[in-house]
Amino acid sequence: MTKAKRRPVWAWDIESTDWDQPIAVCAVSEHGDEIKIYGRDCLPKMAKEMKKIKGSWVAHAGGIYDTLLMLRHTKRH
Repeated sequence: MTKAKRRPVWAWDIESTDWDQPIAVCAVSEHGDEIKIYGRDCLPKMAKEMKKIKGSWVAHAGGIYDTLLMLRHTKRH
């Protein structure tokens, strides 16, 4: 029996101005890999990266803000 390869765990966070204008999304994997995306279009770009990497994702304040905002973009791409 072969052992299934586990996907990496990533922690991510959104930084915004005025709560509704994301300007940066950053993520770090359990292995120390980093993603940093800046600009007004950071959420759709990060959504594409998340789908491409296919890891397990956890978010700071995920149920309060970050995950709810990101879901809008992952559904579009």
